[in-house]
Amino acid sequence: MKKIFGIVLFVLCVFTRIFAQDDLPKESKIDKNKIKTIVETKFNYESGKEAKQLLKIARYNEKAQLVEYKEYDEKGKFVKYEKYEYNSDGDKSKETQFDAAGKVTKINEYSYNNRLLKEKISYNPNGKMKSKKVVGYEYY
Repeated sequence: MKKIFGIVLFVLCVFTRIFAQDDLPKESKIDKNKIKTIVETKFNYESGKEAKQLLKIARYNEKAQLVEYKEYDEKGKFVKYEKYEYNSDGDKSKETQFDAAGKVTKINEYSYNNRLLKEKISYNPNGKMKSKKVVGYEYY
């Protein structure tokens, strides 16, 4: 029993870092392994019984692009939802963030020039521009 607990604990420690949103596998690994959904679940054994808790869900389209991301707090309560859209070249064109009540909290729109990020415009929930980030490139 202790051996199984140790293995489960080790696997959880390893995968906890793997599935944080910033640490999601790269598109190439998603595509290579034909991953559609990643679910991160935490198992707690402090009470002597197994307590299962959902932490994160990441969904991908057939092009291995992240299209939905859901996050839950330590109590299993839904915290946030993010939705992603892509242009015909496969570049992220829009990111919409929602709170636990399903209300839009932020919208980011991205534009590109020759597949290089040109600008990112952030909007508040009312659709009013909040900020604009412009990227310039120097070429040889």
